[in-house]
Amino acid sequence: MKKLLQELDESISSADGSQVCYYLDENYFYELFVQGSEEEDPVESMPSLDSVKQLVNKNVSHQKHRTYITNYYQSLIYCFDKEDYMSAFSSMKDTLREFTLQVYEHENNWTCPIIQYLSNALYRMGLKAQVVFEQDEGNEDSSGMVKQSPLEQSVPTIQQAYATSVKDRGDLSLSKKWGALYLVNILMRIYFKLNNIGLMKKLIDTVETSKTLPELDLFPIGQQVTFKFFSGRVAIFQGKFIKAKEDLEFALDNCHEDYVKNKKMIIQYLACVNLMLGKYPTSWLCDKHGLIEFKGLSKACRTGDLKSYRKSLRDNMEFFIKHGTYLMLENAQIVVYRNLLRRVHQYHEQSSRINISSFLGALKFVEEDPVTIDHAECMIGNLISQGYVRGYMSHEKQILVLSKNNPFPKLFDLYSIVDE
Repeated sequence: MKKLLQELDESISSADGSQVCYYLDENYFYELFVQGSEEEDPVESMPSLDSVKQLVNKNVSHQKHRTYITNYYQSLIYCFDKEDYMSAFSSMKDTLREFTLQVYEHENNWTCPIIQYLSNALYRMGLKAQVVFEQDEGNEDSSGMVKQSPLEQSVPTIQQAYATSVKDRGDLSLSKKWGALYLVNILMRIYFKLNNIGLMKKLIDTVETSKTLPELDLFPIGQQVTFKFFSGRVAIFQGKFIKAKEDLEFALDNCHEDYVKNKKMIIQYLACVNLMLGKYPTSWLCDKHGLIEFKGLSKACRTGDLKSYRKSLRDNMEFFIKHGTYLMLENAQIVVYRNLLRRVHQYHEQSSRINISSFLGALKFVEEDPVTIDHAECMIGNLISQGYVRGYMSHEKQILVLSKNNPFPKLFDLYSIVDE
């Protein structure tokens, strides 16, 4: 531990943020003190909680760095030696707060890698503590209010680091603003875990309209990819499918080829968006990209087969719920209805007048439950009011009169209006 702290101290003296992160790396600590202690002749033994402060004070010459370093290693000891994840999280939260106040506020951007590493460490420790928190039945305070979860508690600390980054007024080449986007991405990960789309939207709007941060395309490409991925997912929740498509395609095109799992995740969300925009992946594409869950949905959506669409949605419900796309795909049934009506229109040789009874006959063929003429009228009314179909209904004559000019607008054009 003495040697580790001395090397860490030398990295601080050199103002080498990346090297500081190397010595702070929890995997480095784990290999040294956990895996190493399991060997027959261990090189180092795990320091005790009480000894850490003394070791740090003796071997770290930079006084303002001592508190957060002490808290950091105590967090790792709680985690690896005690398996006390709540205490580990609390110490890690203190680590980030102390580093922000004592170091980050007073230094230039050589400290950006450290603030990013510690923020990510807090997020990961928060995930471990969150599991314990959710399993604990005593999560109410004396007044009966539910206590804040670890992930909720981590937000203000990371926000403080973000605010410190943004308010840096120094020369841009040395500015801590270059650390801001990484912190935004950490916050968005937390907000998604907490299912707080509102806060995510505000954060994305702040970045996209900021006049103080550097242009987005000047940040490291990996950070841009992460931001666009989350921005695309939020756009899905907002029903802004054109923006979602643009952001997710950027993320896919620029995601490193080695990150196969990440690419597949992006493609899954893109597949959902494309369904809404009237682009249906073929069976070959689904097989190529491992989108087995979308094969049935794509075919059913294209052909207007509601029965098959709902069956495919039910069969893969767990998968879609896990990825947060179930509700969107359930709402996409309006597109299936639209495509069914379009097929009826084509069957009638694209006549501008269609008997509602013809649509009812098609509905009876693809619906699981009994349907009536009222149901058919209601669905056509919804399609017209939402812009999926151009025309009007005559209830008295039981006829749908379609516009002679583009009665079924392209879905891409329809959602372009929504995005504006």
